Amino acid sequence: MQEPVVPVKPSVPEPPESKEPEPEVTPPAAIEPPPATVETPIETEPVFDIAYWISFAKEYAQNVRLRLNSEAVYCWDNPLGADSHSKYLERDITDCLNRYAKGEDITEVWIWAEPVGDNTFELYIGYAVHHVLM
Repeated sequence: MQEPVVPVKPSVPEPPESKEPEPEVTPPAAIEPPPATVETPIETEPVFDIAYWISFAKEYAQNVRLRLNSEAVYCWDNPLGADSHSKYLERDITDCLNRYAKGEDITEVWIWAEPVGDNTFELYIGYAVHHVLM
């Protein structure tokens, strides 16, 4: 048996639209902000002036009635670490000199510093012990 033939409808072109063609719209390119420039602060060491601290210690020693003697360099307690990070240097200097001044056997001191690194020092407070003969 033969299949029935179905008539094919001829294709008719659709009439053109009367509108003007819409222009192609391209979305704007994503504008990326320039990379953030983070300003890294330059780490600078605070200025540390060891000469100031030596002068401070000498003046304080005289204020607590200790005499300065450049030959009083043969005895000292532990040196004080001194640099731009020394938070308690003034306290440490005054405590040491007050302790020496309270004793009767220490009457003379000398203050100096030795460098131990880049702008880092050990501050020495030397003393002379005078023994009273009885």
